[in-house]
Amino acid sequence: MYTTRPRATASLASRTSSPARPVFTPVPAAIEPTTADEPTKDTKMREKLLDFVCPYSPDSVHQNLANARAKDSGTWLFTLPVFEKWQKTNTADDAGAVDGSRSNCIWLSGNLGAGKTMLMSAVIDHLLASVKTLPEEKRKKTAVLYYYFDHSLPSGPKDAIASLLRQLCSQKNTGPLPRFLADNLATMKAAPNLEGDSSDKITKNAGEGPLAPIPMGDMIADFLSLQLRFDSVYICLDGLEECGDLVALFELLVRLVTSSSPSRLVLSARSQVVEPGIAAKIGSKDMVVNLEQHNAPDIRSYLETYTKKHDCLADMIGPEALSGHIKLLAERSGGK
Repeated sequence: MYTTRPRATASLASRTSSPARPVFTPVPAAIEPTTADEPTKDTKMREKLLDFVCPYSPDSVHQNLANARAKDSGTWLFTLPVFEKWQKTNTADDAGAVDGSRSNCIWLSGNLGAGKTMLMSAVIDHLLASVKTLPEEKRKKTAVLYYYFDHSLPSGPKDAIASLLRQLCSQKNTGPLPRFLADNLATMKAAPNLEGDSSDKITKNAGEGPLAPIPMGDMIADFLSLQLRFDSVYICLDGLEECGDLVALFELLVRLVTSSSPSRLVLSARSQVVEPGIAAKIGSKDMVVNLEQHNAPDIRSYLETYTKKHDCLADMIGPEALSGHIKLLAERSGGK
């Protein structure tokens, strides 16, 4: 059941602490990504490790949303001064700003059915398209990462940071894996018979075999260190109200927003989550976009497109009543 306040849970420190373990010195050649046509043994091991870290990909979810999105949906956002301010924020200067005045985080706030997820998919595609226009050297130093929270899937803060970390590691020319991932890769290499095992077997035996689940704190540390190799890192997180632990998620977001890093965040959530998020120093009040004030054309366009694709629904409603029903649904979604 959705609640307007984050649930009280154990502190992040207690969840991320991990027992001492041997430190392995990874071999650099074994953890560098390769551009060769045929994957090497080392790159296969690297991919197995990343599969172990995060077996779920947000790509299929995003592609389905992009396919369902009406043409030009969400383009109104990219012309707003607040979005332009966010996209042009100098993250180095922003890191030294006082709480409440940072511009590296923008909130997309809207009620249930207001179109937040569709808008987020449009933002992701807009950023990906923008990156393609950059000069090659700058393009290599820019990453667009995203995650869709969904209560029907594993949707905790650890799932989100695992996905973001995997996406960042999968960027071209990333370089060696960061510290804790490199240690785990060294463990895989040192374990007898593990090199030939499938990632499924590694995952199933994670609690018993040589690879234990990676603590959330280690993944956060790896992500923060790895993103310093980039000039710009865009992080898009949708549906924060679907997260299973908002307290831990807020703690994670505070670290991402306040760290001296090249990250810019775009977050979508209902107002009941946005307000405590801002109170927790995640962004500022002047960096909030209320969808209900802007997205009426998007909602109506989506409903019109949907009814055209589903003739049986349009026939059931009837051509004379269809426009009235679309108007009513748009109003209930906030797109008045």
